[in-house]
Amino acid sequence: MTHQGFRRLRNRKNQGTSCLILVLCVVLIVLLAFYWNRIHKDKLPLTKPVPTQVRDSVKVIVPPAPAKAIPNSVIRTAPDPARTKQARMIDKGDYLLIEKSRHLLHHYRDGALQASYSVALGKNPQDKTKVGDNATPEGQFEVNFIKDSSAWTHDFKDGKGETKDAYGPFYISLYTGAKGTLSGKTWRGIGIHGTHNPASIGTNASEGCIRMHNAELLKLKAAIENKPSVPVDIIK
Repeated sequence: MTHQGFRRLRNRKNQGTSCLILVLCVVLIVLLAFYWNRIHKDKLPLTKPVPTQVRDSVKVIVPPAPAKAIPNSVIRTAPDPARTKQARMIDKGDYLLIEKSRHLLHHYRDGALQASYSVALGKNPQDKTKVGDNATPEGQFEVNFIKDSSAWTHDFKDGKGETKDAYGPFYISLYTGAKGTLSGKTWRGIGIHGTHNPASIGTNASEGCIRMHNAELLKLKAAIENKPSVPVDIIK
């Protein structure tokens, strides 16, 4: 082999070595970058995810809107456990529980609280013991019938004579027989109705009936009308 041949062979070996070194350098850089990312991944600051609108191939996925607030006029207030010992707490169908000491009427359906309403009760906060004592009777009752009372009037003995809209739009009559009353007496004329005086709601102001805001009475009436039986418990 001539001197010139040896020289060409050596140049080829040098080129091959250079290419190998270059490839090794690239591999080494990639490996260093990978491990660097692995080591520092957990050190990245956490950010709070922001709801975004995501579009896929079929539909637009929008984050759910926040739940609507319950109106102040209809509150969901669980009855006081200390005052429900004599209540039946019926868990089938519609059931009403009235707590006199808290001026609240609770509406249940199949054991689940649907709504609680502020009510006005008898001027006398005690259990009813005689006719005309202005007290709301306590015991275990049921809805008797519902009548349109929008045309009814009543004389509250306040010198104003017959008052229009005294009973609101509807009168929900309660059957308050002797078997259900704590007093063991039968009472007539006890019911749940609206009022011409919304300021009285939440106080002891009636002659024994249970008064409600007219708008809330309409909601309750719509929820329980045409039901075969609606038990009603009135407790202290």
